[in-house]
Amino acid sequence: MMINALKRIVLAVFATAVVVCFAPLGQIMPPAAAANLLFTNNASTTLASAITNTSTSLTVAASTGSKFPHPTGSQYFRATIVKNGTPSQFEVVKVVAGGSGDTFTIQRAQEGTTAQAWSVGDYFNIFITAADMADLLQADDLQIQSGNYAVDSGTINAYVVSLAPALTQHQVGMPIRVKIANTNTGASTLNPGPGPIAIVTPDNQALQPGNLQGGGIATFIYDGSHYQLVTPFKPIFSQIGGQIGTAQVPLSAVAQYAPVIFTNASLTGIPTAPTASPGNSSTQIANTAFVASAISGGVGSTGGSNPWWEQRPTGIIEQWGTYTYTTHTGAHLISFGRTFPAEVETVVITHAASNIGWDTWIQAGTVNASNFQINDDSPNFNTVTIEWRAIGR
Repeated sequence: MMINALKRIVLAVFATAVVVCFAPLGQIMPPAAAANLLFTNNASTTLASAITNTSTSLTVAASTGSKFPHPTGSQYFRATIVKNGTPSQFEVVKVVAGGSGDTFTIQRAQEGTTAQAWSVGDYFNIFITAADMADLLQADDLQIQSGNYAVDSGTINAYVVSLAPALTQHQVGMPIRVKIANTNTGASTLNPGPGPIAIVTPDNQALQPGNLQGGGIATFIYDGSHYQLVTPFKPIFSQIGGQIGTAQVPLSAVAQYAPVIFTNASLTGIPTAPTASPGNSSTQIANTAFVASAISGGVGSTGGSNPWWEQRPTGIIEQWGTYTYTTHTGAHLISFGRTFPAEVETVVITHAASNIGWDTWIQAGTVNASNFQINDDSPNFNTVTIEWRAIGR
């Protein structure tokens, strides 16, 4: 009997030491929720009254109930009833409730033992059991943290997970990792068990479309009011590169993340942007092609050195060239070096070199964005070279 008592003392002390080491890890515990598993030192007494094999409560010797934990809510402890004089005869019970007195509510026949009838004087002890040890954090549990991961079973914008052990209330600071089923389209909620709570970004803003990607894994932490999305996500960058003007990405999304990106930005690679039209003076981003054109004056040519064109910083386009033809009554079509984007304001023609008679009359005819006509009324065939200049936008 002395040896058995010594065993009880050593095991009880060891059990307490384990709780001190592991209890702070809380929700990382494996499925039996070890945070609710209770222990006390040197907890040993005897039964004050007999119980049958179907009894769901027991009473211990007067005033010895204070040696044991008194579970409330989801708390519990395991105890072993041992036959006085026959230590090989025992039953493990789970104690799920107990007031401040000597009576406890029990669940029978735990860990493969058999419910039996017990007599006054049989022992009631806290021994460390195999289930107690299984409930405590193991090395691989710490590494895997499976109690914090689950696959989303909800719908778009309403994410639902079932953790093991089940979460009965939202825990401040607790991380939850979720494999997302559906890409979000706007503000969203997360329900890990106790009920849906709004998801926000770290700056307390509602989610924008695409912040959660279907098939991706997101990490959330409860801050006491919301679940904060703390994992990096692609839309932070894709929103900046989207076409705001065509409503592919809302301006509010870009404004939301602009401080994050530009406060300490260090862009790498070679980002690109559409080339603005020559003369564009809006707030559109100017890429190197636009800048190079503006610096050089936009001078270009087609078909060799004639005709020429030039665009001013104000947007005005001037084009000029020479044209040689043989006079006869009728129209001649002259193409501009580049098409005027908006309008042609004026076309001026002058003679450069000609061999025409006094009766020849030359003037500009029909004008459009890409070409113009000249007309002459010469009755003779003569070679004529004219200079022309056109101005427009």
